[in-house]
Amino acid sequence: MACMLIGEKTKTPVADNCYCEGVCLDLLEIYLLNLIVTLGMFAVLLFRAWVEHKGYRMMWKELEWQRTYSTAGRVLKAERELFTRVEGGEELYNLLLEIFKAKQE
Repeated sequence: MACMLIGEKTKTPVADNCYCEGVCLDLLEIYLLNLIVTLGMFAVLLFRAWVEHKGYRMMWKELEWQRTYSTAGRVLKAERELFTRVEGGEELYNLLLEIFKAKQE
């Protein structure tokens, strides 16, 4: 039986006439050390999940904007005649195409 490096110093028999002078851990100390390591790993996991969630929200907003731009672009292209009938409509139409990042045909 080998000795650990944290705890009380003892002389633990390793073999018949051989003793290990070192530091042995009590079972409670091992459990507490395991608990601390587990809680630390859980904290890291929570931090990583928070970072991923934050990035996911940004990507979701970007996808929503892309959908909005494409929908507005389709509506603008479908209603082009409506804009060209009024004074300054062509300039307004071109400006809206630029704002919604729609390609002119």
